[in-house]
Amino acid sequence: MATIQLEVSRDNLLEAIEQLENDELSDLVTEILNVRARRYAPVLSHQETELFQRINQWLTPEEQQQLVELKQKLEDETLTGPEREKLLQLNEKAETINAQRFEALAQLAVLRQTTLSELMHLLGLET
Repeated sequence: MATIQLEVSRDNLLEAIEQLENDELSDLVTEILNVRARRYAPVLSHQETELFQRINQWLTPEEQQQLVELKQKLEDETLTGPEREKLLQLNEKAETINAQRFEALAQLAVLRQTTLSELMHLLGLET
């Protein structure tokens, strides 16, 4: 198999990224964060690998889209009762996942003997 190298400017890359659907963009962000993590820690321990898997966890693209749509309906005051329940369910799930991600970040910071804010900066997860 032949290897082909492409030279793409940063601006062209950003233009291409802007054309992605939300779920594709989310997947790409996860992959980019994984690449960045591998560059800073090419060989991760088993524990670090598990922590990064928890850090990169999020709602499915379908759930993300549904959450956006339901929040918009809430803002427009057109949300039905069942939709309100689904919104609460998705919000609770997102909050739980965020708490687990934050806990994994804190554990990774301890493991790497750094501060949480420094680790988040290193991983491009600015608050």
